[in-house]
Order: sequence, then structure tokens, then C-alpha cells
Amino acid sequence: MATMRDPEFLAEAKKSRLEIAPIDGRKTANLIAKLYDMDPAMLSRLKEILLPKK
Repeated sequence: MATMRDPEFLAEAKKSRLEIAPIDGRKTANLIAKLYDMDPAMLSRLKEILLPKK
């Protein structure tokens, strides 16, 4: 999270037109945990949408 407060990093990101929206480790862990709790039908549909066709 310290990098997200680094003025030099933020200036480079702005120059590159990158949007910076950091989240901390606790929030990341919660998001991942929710993926494991997802309804199987929803997970199947997301795979259809997100994974490339072979």
C-alpha cells in the first residue's frame, strides 16, 4: 500500500493514463473467499463469458 502513496509512482501512472484503485490484503482475501462461495450455476456462466473458446 506504500507504493500507492508514492508520488513518483502516481505521477508515472497518471502520465500513462492508468487508473489506480488499490485495495488492501484483507479486502482482496474477502473477494477471493466470495469466489469460492459462488453459486455453481453463476460460476459456470462466468467461465463461459471470461474464458476463451478453444
